[in-house]
Amino acid sequence: MSSQRTESAETTRLANCLQGSCIYLHYFFSSTSRSFRSCADNGDIFATTKQWEVIYPMNLDTQEERKAWMPYVHAVLSLCSIGREVGYFVVNPKMQYQMWNRMRSFLSQHEIRDKEQLITNIEWYLETGRRDEFFRDSCYLSMLSAAERSRYIQFLTNEQRRRQLSVVNRYLWSLSPGGIAAYDYSWTMLKCFAGKQVGYLSEDEMWRYIGQIIPMIKENFSDWDAYIASYAIGQSYLQHEHPFSFVSKNRKYIMQLMNSLQNPMLQFKP
Repeated sequence: MSSQRTESAETTRLANCLQGSCIYLHYFFSSTSRSFRSCADNGDIFATTKQWEVIYPMNLDTQEERKAWMPYVHAVLSLCSIGREVGYFVVNPKMQYQMWNRMRSFLSQHEIRDKEQLITNIEWYLETGRRDEFFRDSCYLSMLSAAERSRYIQFLTNEQRRRQLSVVNRYLWSLSPGGIAAYDYSWTMLKCFAGKQVGYLSEDEMWRYIGQIIPMIKENFSDWDAYIASYAIGQSYLQHEHPFSFVSKNRKYIMQLMNSLQNPMLQFKP
C-alpha cells in the first residue's frame, strides 16, 4: 500500500508538470541548483565545464555486479524509447538493444560504421558531449539582462541557433548542475549496448564505458525528475523543429513511462 501511495504521488507530481502545450520542466529542478548563475557571478564562465572529468569510474568486472546494475541501466536507457514504443520497451527493456538490425541502423544514423568510429563517438560524449555546448550558451546568456537576452535571440539570423537559445533562455536559472547531460548519458549508454550487439565492442569493453557513465549520472542528478527534465530539454535544444515540440509531442509517452508499474525509476534514485 505504501509503494502504491508513493507511486500515485509521483504520478500526480509529474502530471502537474505536463499540463498545457508543453512540459513545464522547471518544476522538476532543485531551487538550490544555480551553477550557471554562480558561474556568471564569478566571472569565470567556463569554470565547471569539465567538472565530470574528476569522477572516478566504477569497476563492473563480475557478472554478479553487472546483473545487479541492470535495472539502473534500463532506467537510463528507457528515455531513449520515449515515443509510441515506450510501453513495449518498459515491459521488455532488453529488446531495446538486442535487435541487431535495429542497432546497426541506429549506429549508422549517427555515422558510426566501425569500432574506431564508435569509440571516438563514445569518448567524445563522455568527455565533452552536447552538454558542453549548452553550458557555454547558458554562461553567455547569463551575463545579459532579460531584455538583452530577448533582443539578442530575436535578431539572430540563424534559425537553428535562435531555437536553441530560446530553450536555453527559458531554463536558464532552473537546470540542475548536469545541464542537458542526461541526453548525453542515455544515448551514449545505448551506443555501448548497440556496439556490443553488432560486434564493435566486447562485453568487457561495453561495461567499462557503462562503469564511467553511472558515476557521472550519480554526481550530477539527485532524482529521476531532474534527469528526465535534463533529457527532455536536451532533446528540445538539439532538434530542428519548434524548440518545445519534443515535450509537447511526447507528453503522453512520458506519462506512460512514469505510470508503468515496470518503470525501474520507481525502484531507486539515480
